[in-house]
Amino acid sequence: HVIIAAPEILKGRGYDKRADIWSVGIIMHFLYLIKVNLNNDFFFSGLRTLPFDADEVEVILEKTCLEDLFLEGRFWDNVSPEAKDLLMRLLEKDPTSRIGIKEALEHPWIKVIK
Repeated sequence: HVIIAAPEILKGRGYDKRADIWSVGIIMHFLYLIKVNLNNDFFFSGLRTLPFDADEVEVILEKTCLEDLFLEGRFWDNVSPEAKDLLMRLLEKDPTSRIGIKEALEHPWIKVIK
């Protein structure tokens, strides 16, 4: 689905297993924002739970390929720096700079939850 597709897929470029790493980042982002909602007594109306979310597919494509990831503000205040770092590295737009699976499994946030 276009919502979890890596930028290199959306641009029609070749891709490898690092595109799957991107999808893991999208899912992690989603789960964190759902957790934020469940830990509060109210539901944030209008909350976008995906990092490059929008109402129109064309806008999602543009945001995924061009927009920087933003992990600041009230939704992210209680998220650890390690989790934010891993998210940033999973959702790196350049697949050659994106974290690899072995490196991700050795990331400090993963080691803390093991």
